Amino acid sequence: MTAKAMTDRREIGPGERISRQRERYTRMVSIGCGVFGGVLGGVIGAAVAKGHATTNGWFDPTKLTLSAPVAILLALGFIIGLVGLPLYMFGQVDELKVRRNLEAMTAGLFAVLGGYPAWQLLAAGGLLPQPSPIGIFSLGYVGMIAAFVIGKLRG
Repeated sequence: MTAKAMTDRREIGPGERISRQRERYTRMVSIGCGVFGGVLGGVIGAAVAKGHATTNGWFDPTKLTLSAPVAILLALGFIIGLVGLPLYMFGQVDELKVRRNLEAMTAGLFAVLGGYPAWQLLAAGGLLPQPSPIGIFSLGYVGMIAAFVIGKLRG
């Protein structure tokens, strides 16, 4: 490479500038969401650490006790984080990402719609324990994440 080529810098174009701004925005939103989720989880973790939500040393959400103001703030935080932010972000991403997200959410819904009755029937047959609220939530959430990853890998 010649000395001239090494010092020759081209001006970035408007498309690259917009792409970099979008990447920076996405990175900042992701960091913000991580901090927001960390605060919500930290508050719940602090309550669990006090021994308010454990059975035999394991987390038991049915035993979680919080003061009313903290419970209200956490409930609002989860609604904002799990409903409000995803709805807002639909308007910030391109059509392909919106479609992938909608497909993943639909898969999560189907995981619950099909998984819960199947789980209940297997529990009736003595093959599994009765479904729990956290288990049903996990069915939907894990189903949604799995569908998103599979869709992303397929391209």
